[in-house]
Amino acid sequence: MSKSIRLSEEAYERLAAHKREDETFSEVIFRLAGERSLLDLAGVLTDERADALEEAIEERRRAPVS
Repeated sequence: MSKSIRLSEEAYERLAAHKREDETFSEVIFRLAGERSLLDLAGVLTDERADALEEAIEERRRAPVS
């Protein structure tokens, strides 16, 4: 059995960036999510902490590679 999910283009690109050549997208999700359900992660971070983490990630992406 399988389910279809909708992803934004950005979410798809992030997931695809983690995909190994011999993996399905389901396998990527299992590998990245580990034993936990993605729903288990909801609410783990406060909104402030999530915003700060997202900002730090974006800054890192924009930083020149050395």
